[in-house]
Amino acid sequence: MLRLKPVDWKRMLVTIVIGYACVLVVTYLNQRSLMYVPYQIFPNPALIGVGDMQEISVVTKDQIKLRALYRAPALSDKPVIVQFHGNGGSIAIRGDRARYYIDHGFGYMLAEYRGYAGNPGKPSERGLYEDARAYIQWLMKDQGLAQNRIVLYGESLGTGIAAQMALEFPNIRALVLEAPYTSMQSLAQSHMFWLPAYWLVKDRYSNIDKVGQIKAPILVLHGQKDSVVPFHHGAAVFQKIKSEKRFEIFTAGNHVDLYSHGAGEKVRDFLAAHQPD
Repeated sequence: MLRLKPVDWKRMLVTIVIGYACVLVVTYLNQRSLMYVPYQIFPNPALIGVGDMQEISVVTKDQIKLRALYRAPALSDKPVIVQFHGNGGSIAIRGDRARYYIDHGFGYMLAEYRGYAGNPGKPSERGLYEDARAYIQWLMKDQGLAQNRIVLYGESLGTGIAAQMALEFPNIRALVLEAPYTSMQSLAQSHMFWLPAYWLVKDRYSNIDKVGQIKAPILVLHGQKDSVVPFHHGAAVFQKIKSEKRFEIFTAGNHVDLYSHGAGEKVRDFLAAHQPD
């Protein structure tokens, strides 16, 4: 008769604990490669539908030379929109967004981060703030733009960058937050519920702690079917805003399709209502 060996529960428990600890260590050490997923080829503007945009370069305070795309406003009363994109891809997949605003007379900057689209360096919260500062300072110094002619636009991950810049440049015309999260800690925890992700995240991008201090008018755009940044994140961010604000809710919108539901018109209406004195 076959006899089964008794289960060594203590050994099994030790194995599970060691395995879980290994997962924690690997996740912690590799978190930035999980958070930032860049394309590495700088786009030809014509091939992404924005042949009238020019390549520009800036140098950050920590001496990293970055390339981006820029188009000055066609109409004198239109601001320049500075786009800070999400964690995946690069500016190469944002040409349609730029095209929409350029065709309506706006200036547009597709700001690209370190470590993306062939730019040197490695992305981090601190580093991406340095990148954003360099682009805004280029607009102000090299292009002679006053802050009230600049609109900061953050998309997903980029909302954290845009919010930080709105704190540092308080006289911008407006801030647009598309699919904002409360913090990267909270978002990571919701996606990795089996780990203490909240405590492991290095790059926190805490929108919930910043938006209440921003003086500029803020427009929040969020889809109720967003599976990447759940809708309740955007609602919580909106509630914390103390400056003039508007919340545009897209009942059928997901994470990347808000412009097919009319987001562009909502942004234009909001900016038209906030012209400088």
